[in-house]
Amino acid sequence: MHVEKKPSIIVWGNAKGGVGKSTLALHFALQCMHEKLSVACLDADGDQGTLFRSIENRKQYCRQKNLSFPIPEIIRFRPSAYTSTALATTALDELLQRCEHFDIIVIDTQGSDTPVGRYVHQRARILISPVTESPLDLDLFVNISEIQEQSHHTLPLGSYAHMVWEQRLTKASQTQEPLEWVVLRNRMSSQISRTQIHLEKILKSLAPRVGFYIGPSVGDRSIFRELFPYGLTVLDREGLTTLAHITARQEIKSATQFILSLLKKKEKS
Repeated sequence: MHVEKKPSIIVWGNAKGGVGKSTLALHFALQCMHEKLSVACLDADGDQGTLFRSIENRKQYCRQKNLSFPIPEIIRFRPSAYTSTALATTALDELLQRCEHFDIIVIDTQGSDTPVGRYVHQRARILISPVTESPLDLDLFVNISEIQEQSHHTLPLGSYAHMVWEQRLTKASQTQEPLEWVVLRNRMSSQISRTQIHLEKILKSLAPRVGFYIGPSVGDRSIFRELFPYGLTVLDREGLTTLAHITARQEIKSATQFILSLLKKKEKS
């Protein structure tokens, strides 16, 4: 019996804004398109709509410059437009059904913990959580105030890690499907610092306990911030040949390949 293949839902989530979810989600979507995959993007970032506006700006830029850059399908979802969580999650499911003919569905989420946001996490096949060097970011994964040097093997979970753990249990009990989790270090300084070493140590200690993968890191590069408002990415600028630009493209490709290889691994298992 032939079973129709469902799209893989990739959620970019974190309980804090400003970690680069939208920028990385756009780069991931476009790199997937370069890999000949069909992609739909769903912006569930509340009323902010950062990913939606960036892709709309990309469309406008291409029209003005008469360019034919790849542009993913984009759908905007505003949870605040619904009077209850139940209505919002039903509407979200309907939107996802409209995208069933795509290979990949990329969802950008709010930088806060909400009931609808939790449901979005449950729908993910793979959750990608960017984290920067900031102690505020790390505190969402592990409760820094409770860390004791002699007990790193029992690191206390932070609020976001605890929330993800709950959604994984809910998803497994309802669908018998796993929620795979990748933590991606973003905006890493080119200079190795004590903060970077501490972050890596904590993540490596926490990963086997919580069950997440540590993905390739992405550097802190101004080119990402300069291009994103126009809906542009380092993947579009083949003429940019400085070492920083080449490295930025390679980092995006490496991160995307890591996620896609994890998808393929789960499809075979």
